[in-house]
Amino acid sequence: MLRYYERPRGLELQLRPLVLTHETNNKDALAVLTDSATTRNLSRRQPGVRNRDNSKAPRMMFPPANPNRQGQGGLRLEGLFNRSSLEKPLISVVTVVFNGAAYLEQTIGSVINQTYDNIEYIIIDGASTDRTREIIQKYDAYVSYWLSEPDQGIADAMNKGIQLAVGEYVLMLHADDYLLARDTIENAVQHLLEQPLIAAYCLYHEHDGARQLARPKPWNWRMNLKFSLLHQAVMCHRKLFEQIGLFDTNFKIDMDYDFFLRAYRQGIKVKCIQIPLSVMRRTGISSRVDKASLRRRFLEEKAVHKKNASGMWQHLMYAAYWLAYPLYRRCN
Repeated sequence: MLRYYERPRGLELQLRPLVLTHETNNKDALAVLTDSATTRNLSRRQPGVRNRDNSKAPRMMFPPANPNRQGQGGLRLEGLFNRSSLEKPLISVVTVVFNGAAYLEQTIGSVINQTYDNIEYIIIDGASTDRTREIIQKYDAYVSYWLSEPDQGIADAMNKGIQLAVGEYVLMLHADDYLLARDTIENAVQHLLEQPLIAAYCLYHEHDGARQLARPKPWNWRMNLKFSLLHQAVMCHRKLFEQIGLFDTNFKIDMDYDFFLRAYRQGIKVKCIQIPLSVMRRTGISSRVDKASLRRRFLEEKAVHKKNASGMWQHLMYAAYWLAYPLYRRCN
């Protein structure tokens, strides 16, 4: 029986019923005639998830059972799956959220309203106590998979999303951020033809309604000292996670710096693209500028350096850097 999806309020979508398509090579395929980027290319055939023996980020279609899980849903539970193809590589967008009801709906809308035809959307909620889960359930028919359960922090939640993603590329888009325009992903994909392991775009910082453009800094020796990319504007090929691994859950703020520093040390190349991908609100933990938050961030940055230092010269370099850091702060 064909199923009709209700139109969520406030979302301008022209929804029609699911219709079977009789393709020569895939009789199980389904097409959803809607304007939702996550439902235009669905299949009843579950993608095969093959993990390499040496993969440091094994993928899965569904997470292991958890007695503390508060809910899950999405298209996968209906037997509908996103699939990648040579013509339309699947882009996985992962949103992690905890008590993010204030902006989450705009984040979701910016993803499912994309003009690009093949987007997988995964939402990982850390057992929120506000209206977050209610909002996610409102868009259940447009989310590939969502999960609500306690986690160990942002890094743990992102790791869950990455392992559940089956797309060629993964973009982390947090619950207070959003994609810049409806054709953002469609434009971004044009720069992935060479399949770089890391594609770094620009983003806008937004504060009190004003935007400021930020660009990725050069991927060079400076990465040893400071994070040079903009995480909410970076697409990572799934092979990168297989090679580098996942985010270190010991870090609560600088897990992205640690991850990309590991990539830099392993000689991974970055393609920098000078077009904006997303808008980042200055509301997250890494944007706080009070004394306690700054101290916490600096201590984590030190911990990243200590973890990734190898050999006497790097330890000496970091010791000198932190001795000179007060002067660096005054000059930047």
